[in-house]
Formats: sequence, C-alpha cells, structure tokens
Amino acid sequence: MANFDTRITRAGTKVHELPPLATFSWEMTEAVLQEMVCGSPAKMIFVHDYLQAARKQAMFLPDEEVLRMILGLAMTVGSEDFRP
Repeated sequence: MANFDTRITRAGTKVHELPPLATFSWEMTEAVLQEMVCGSPAKMIFVHDYLQAARKQAMFLPDEEVLRMILGLAMTVGSEDFRP
C-alpha cells in the first residue's frame, strides 16, 4: 500500500510527487457533466454555455483555477435546488 503524506499545503507546493491526473478534453468534460444532469434540458444548455466561457478564459488562468471552475460547476448544477 502506498504511503502518501496527507498534510495540507499551499497550492503549488509538493509534499510527495503523486501520479498526474488523466488528461480530459473539453468535449469529454462537457459530455460527463451533461450526463450527470441529463434530466434537465435547461441545465444541459447551462453546462454547455458555462464550459464555453471557461474554455475561453482557460488560457489566461492557472490550471488550478480552471479546475476550480469546473468542479464548482459540477457542484452547482448537481444541486437539486439549482434552477438555470
């Protein structure tokens, strides 16, 4: 079993070198998020529009911020209370 240090550090500092995440395309990300909200056409449109905006901004932002935007989107549209 791998022994990883679980201390919380500032973003960008490395405690141990972990294997990198898989590479995801924008299309794959959109498909997975839309599948998660497939019961709502309005949410599917919202996901598409939000990811289009995120993709345009991504070249100007650090990777962490882009990931934060995508995870925030998933949490928001996944909420039963969210209405686009």
